[in-house]
Formats: sequence, structure tokens, C-alpha cells
Amino acid sequence: MTTMQEDRTSVLVIEEHDLLREGLESIFRQQQDFNVVASTSSIKEAVKKVYKIHPQIIVLGINVDFEEPEVCSKLIKKNPGVKILLLAPPGKEKVIADAFKRGASGCVLTNVMTEDLVQAIKMV
Repeated sequence: MTTMQEDRTSVLVIEEHDLLREGLESIFRQQQDFNVVASTSSIKEAVKKVYKIHPQIIVLGINVDFEEPEVCSKLIKKNPGVKILLLAPPGKEKVIADAFKRGASGCVLTNVMTEDLVQAIKMV
């Protein structure tokens, strides 16, 4: 017998800014399809968590200073099959393209509406 938690898509949120991270968690917790299994502000901590909890989807916030698209390949190496949805500000096209080359599955811009973010994570 499966529980309701097991039927939901497990999500790890990685976002440097507390307010944004907590907002993302709140959005996903309000959805019946998602189970936020962890969140962190640190890429280093996220790599450790991915290895332990094996989320199905990672929402990776790319801030203005983010220049480490190789983090996608690190996360996938720790949890093969994980889908990574980037949440990026406008103007980060090069970093986004590099992240896709390293395994990112999708991207939405930070000015996206909540409904569109939820739809994007369902499609990833």
C-alpha cells in the first residue's frame, strides 16, 4: 500500500535567498502533486541532500551572481534520473544554456506567474 506522500513528486528546492526559498516551498506544498522533501540555500549542502534523499525534481534558483552551471552535472551524478528545473532572472541566457548542456531539464524566469511555475514543474 502506498501513502499519499509516496504518490506525490518529491521536490528539493535550492535557492540562496530565504524569502524566495520559503515562497517556493509554500507554493509547492499547496499543490497536491508535490512533496517538498528538503530545501537549502547552499549548493554544497544540496549535493549532500540529493545523495541521501533522491528527489525526483530539483528546483534550482539561479541568482544574479550564479556562474556555476556545472552544478547540474554534479547533482545528476549524485542522483541519476533527477530532473532539474532552473529558476532564473532575465538576462542569464549563457548560464542557462550552459546548464542545459550539463543536464538541466527546464527553465522558467523569475517573473513567471505561480500557475506557470507549477505547470512547468509538472512538465519537466
